[in-house]
Amino acid sequence: MLLKIVANISSNNSYWALIVSLCVIPIISIITPKPSIDKIEFIGDFKQGEIYECFFTDNSFEYVIGNSDVCKCTVDTCKLVFTKPAKISRPVYSYRLDFNSSYSESSSIDSIIIHYKDNKILSFTAKSCFKRTGFSWGIDRIDYDKHGRATIYFKDVAESHRYIEFEPEQRSFSLIHIFIIIGSVFLLFFLIDYLKIKSDEIIVFIIAFIGFLSFFSSIVVNNIFIIFLCLLGLYTLIKRRNFFELSFMQIGFMTFFVIKLLWTLVPSLSHKTGFVFEKYMALIFIPMAFSFIEMTPSIVRSSIKAIFSATLVLLYVNFFSYINYLSFPRLVDFNSSYISPSLFHSPTFKHSSYIIYFYILGLLSAIWLYRGNIIKLSTLSIMFIALICFSILSSAFIGLIFLLFLFFYFVFISVKPRDLSRKIILAYSFVIFVIAIIIPFTNWISYIDPLRDKIWEVARGGIKENVLFGLGSCGERLLYTPINNAHNQLLNNMLEHGVFVGSYIYIFQLIMLIKSYRNKNSLLFMFLLITIIFMTTEVIMDRSRGLLFFVSTICFLEKIGIYRENDFKLNELEIL
Repeated sequence: MLLKIVANISSNNSYWALIVSLCVIPIISIITPKPSIDKIEFIGDFKQGEIYECFFTDNSFEYVIGNSDVCKCTVDTCKLVFTKPAKISRPVYSYRLDFNSSYSESSSIDSIIIHYKDNKILSFTAKSCFKRTGFSWGIDRIDYDKHGRATIYFKDVAESHRYIEFEPEQRSFSLIHIFIIIGSVFLLFFLIDYLKIKSDEIIVFIIAFIGFLSFFSSIVVNNIFIIFLCLLGLYTLIKRRNFFELSFMQIGFMTFFVIKLLWTLVPSLSHKTGFVFEKYMALIFIPMAFSFIEMTPSIVRSSIKAIFSATLVLLYVNFFSYINYLSFPRLVDFNSSYISPSLFHSPTFKHSSYIIYFYILGLLSAIWLYRGNIIKLSTLSIMFIALICFSILSSAFIGLIFLLFLFFYFVFISVKPRDLSRKIILAYSFVIFVIAIIIPFTNWISYIDPLRDKIWEVARGGIKENVLFGLGSCGERLLYTPINNAHNQLLNNMLEHGVFVGSYIYIFQLIMLIKSYRNKNSLLFMFLLITIIFMTTEVIMDRSRGLLFFVSTICFLEKIGIYRENDFKLNELEIL
């Protein structure tokens, strides 16, 4: 019943929903007064003068020292009150607490009371506040007792200046989140109408929509969806009562899983086999799940529409949040720790390069919909421009390379005659693949990213010392304790498995590229090339989220390329 209501609501002309989403809601959110911190009280077992200063800041993030109004200390407790300085005229969203460690090696705070400009007073335990801290300096650790008291221990360094920056206060963000949810719902209603989602497609649309969003959510939510996908595949297998035949793609992923397990036996490895098995078992279960699930034309169309819609909604969330900060003098970087991560994605997922990589699947979906005359060229152009803006504002410049690649791709396919276009695309793809392999073994990256060049230099040194067998699965962390990996998939794999076996994933992708080219599976072909470009700067197989996305997308695109029904023209880019 609920699904029918949604379909009926969206069946009417819903351009009014688009106007509300893009114009009305953002304007209301900007002009609505935001909660502003006016005064802060610190209560705890600290000496007078131990809390040195409290700085206040608005969205310019230029900290201004607060006025110390009250300091009442007894034998057991001390109360210190700071008020917002008069020179800050805009709403205060965050504060920084400075300590004078010359008094003692630690400080204890019981509670923090925040007075807002709208006369609202909220009291927090120190634990609830210190759990939302941003950048800190000179702090060794913070311990908490059962009553929420926080004990801050200082590092034994020369500087006597210690401080903790707190994340922006939550009342303001809670208000913005409400506006974001309302605007996203209106935008989704418009997209359901614009894409002509029928009542019999809405279930698949919702499942695929949530599934794509899960990659941007917490890893727990992402794993829940993957488990659901596997259970769905198992249900389909039991219902159909026939076994599946392994495809080349499935055999390829399973082989990589076996390699990961075997290389846990390398002596220099510091991780256990169980850790690797748990992390990489998606290489087995996801391909099997997709092999069981039957992809009908209706399911594929609904899924691609859902991916396209989810990407637009996520971009809307990004830009909505950014506009709220754009109303202040200084622009704010998407990666800034001062912005609540939940305004964008999961608190643990703020890597803008991965986000733009995931968004590219939405752009590929838009290309498919455009070639199928489901969306207009203007809609495709809007998404393309939005992704350019996101890449620039979030400093994810790898996204500009993705978009430039796709732009030239369509320039090439417009070349006539057809045979010439095929040769150009083949040569173009070959050049990209060769450059992606050569770059990590040169110093070219030093001109644009000196830090990554140093990381690669360490990797190349490790490979020379362990040419045949490498350091074992996840063994690259023996060299990159603070950095985590080599920031290049090929170098990282060679560090783990040696030069020959470490090249496996690239050989596998090259064969998949050739197969997708011959089968005219344009979506898979373009996604593989973009992934190879992305692997030049990141190790997507090392991150659980990146691994799940990569394997799921490859399986999905390979699956839909199998069909050749007349009403199911998946490969609209006939040039392949």
